[in-house]
Amino acid sequence: RIFAASPDLSTFELARQGGDEFLAFGVLDPGATATEAEWRADHLIDDLSKPIPVALRDANSTDVRVGVSVGIAFGTELCRNIDVLIANADIALYASKKSGKGIATGFRASMREEAEARNQWANEITRGLQELEFEAFFQPQIDLATGRVVGLEALARWHHPKLGLIEPAHFMDQIEQASKSDLLDGQIILRTVEALRHLRKQGLFIERMAVNVSGTLLRDPTFSTTFSEIVKEHFLPPEDFTVEVLESLVLDTGRDEAIATVQRLMRQGFQVAIDDFGTGYSSLESVAAIGGSILKIDKSLVRQLGDPRIHKILTAAIAMGHGLGVSVYAEGAETATHLERLQALGVEVVQGYQIGAPMALPELQAWLASLPKAKAERGRPPAPQWLPSRKRRQPPMRFDRAVAPDR
Repeated sequence: RIFAASPDLSTFELARQGGDEFLAFGVLDPGATATEAEWRADHLIDDLSKPIPVALRDANSTDVRVGVSVGIAFGTELCRNIDVLIANADIALYASKKSGKGIATGFRASMREEAEARNQWANEITRGLQELEFEAFFQPQIDLATGRVVGLEALARWHHPKLGLIEPAHFMDQIEQASKSDLLDGQIILRTVEALRHLRKQGLFIERMAVNVSGTLLRDPTFSTTFSEIVKEHFLPPEDFTVEVLESLVLDTGRDEAIATVQRLMRQGFQVAIDDFGTGYSSLESVAAIGGSILKIDKSLVRQLGDPRIHKILTAAIAMGHGLGVSVYAEGAETATHLERLQALGVEVVQGYQIGAPMALPELQAWLASLPKAKAERGRPPAPQWLPSRKRRQPPMRFDRAVAPDR
């Protein structure tokens, strides 16, 4: 089919490099330019992307489409080594995929420098995982009805020995590409369980800890059992932990395995939150299929609460969640206005920098100790002064006005 799409390549050698990657190499006509080669590659992509009819067992047929990306490299007087030429084409292919797939990209010398930098960074990440340099930071979650701290979300941070504290944006993609997400998840989960045990020994009763789980662990049939054993070894019940999963991770790849894992987690007592709701499918069907107990509104929607269209979308999403009998959380609350609007919409629990930034465990303990203690009033703590009120406008909320968890 490749030769049929591009007769000009009929004199080329075609080989399968491995997996879904193929190599075509040969000599172009004299005077051919890089622009012409890229034009031919674009033509090839268009032809190979056309639908392919596939017969089904019931005598019907369906069309399938194959996505194609191309990397192009030229041999020169300075580069006649075939191994180097293939490596350059592979680097260009990576650039095509990173740019959105379905395109052709020619190799440039600067790409090799970028590839070497990526490899060096990937090696650093591997070393950091081996040396246990990644740790959990914790962001508070408050109940909007009472202002009480009811939970913490564990977020990964990297304490690099030379570069200091590194945010996830600088290492998560590389960890996923290196297929080491399960190693990072395992380290963060263990530290989170240890942290909750430690806080309760200090007299701070945090109701629930939330951890993020990658697609790799969701497709691992042993994950739910392993997690359950870890929490029980620390004398904690599964009910005190929430597993946050991206909607797309469950439904895109390994759907059946991922949904089975979610169901096992819930049967064992864990809470399951559909994270970043509003950025993926965001449909009633997908929420019902996953079957989580918490719907978590993504921060990108919270930041646009002033947009009437976004407000309507959130109103519908929250009503949908409540209609399914699940709790609705929101992340990214960065202003007092966010808190007021989220409470008006019916959101139960929120987190964000307006309440508290992600903190290391010692800093978190100091922050919790600085909060005002709630005094019981008819069996429940009073709402703090900064919570939204229909009777009066509130001054901008300070994060230290939250109410400490029960002791």
